[in-house]
Amino acid sequence: MSDALQPRRSGTAVWKQIEKTLLSEIMSGNIAPGDRLPSESALADRFSVNRHTIRRALAELSAQDILQIENGRGTFVTEKALRYKLSKRIRSVESMLRDGHDMVVKVLNATQSPANVEVATALEVEAGSLLWVIDSLSTINRKPVIHARHCFPLGRFPDFYERYKSAGSIGATLATYGVESTRKSMVISAQLADRKELELLREQWPSPILSVESLYVDQRGQPVDHGVAHYAGDRIDLQID
Repeated sequence: MSDALQPRRSGTAVWKQIEKTLLSEIMSGNIAPGDRLPSESALADRFSVNRHTIRRALAELSAQDILQIENGRGTFVTEKALRYKLSKRIRSVESMLRDGHDMVVKVLNATQSPANVEVATALEVEAGSLLWVIDSLSTINRKPVIHARHCFPLGRFPDFYERYKSAGSIGATLATYGVESTRKSMVISAQLADRKELELLREQWPSPILSVESLYVDQRGQPVDHGVAHYAGDRIDLQID
């Protein structure tokens, strides 16, 4: 069934009516950022017009940076970058929820592993001592955005993962131990996504990745959390407070 359009004599060109219809659906959220639109043929059938008319409407929305037309892949709604605030006390979940985003953190793997020299030095434990290693993937507004790995000293937090499953976030889990963590240091670097990151973050090569290495300490300045987070560079703007 086709969408009803006004006749040409109404004063508004048919392609312009199609443009307004698609724009309304995008602005209302019926078509979400990152979604792929139906093919030109499917849209032509929907509106009972030829493909040239559809192409004109899509080109206008592309010129407004509302749509992104990718040869061989299709037409996508432009994804506006999310702003993630990096500060001493605010972690990713708190940052995104405060801004009204729908954020879900999925644990990919939770293991007990020996610390390598670099992480052991950061956490001020002996190399080879056991750590809790938590790998996670965060989706924001249904799009994968952050792949992270956090390490915690097993000796101090022996049942960390069991508590995490109940608490729901790193900050809340540390709080069950009486720890109020703050970010002591942060190193930001840019790189191209490797095969694993491309798959997890659903990116196409070459895609930029923002890597943020952080060290969190407790109230006494003792390290409690070494984390490395990889952000989809085309979906995140980092704001340092």
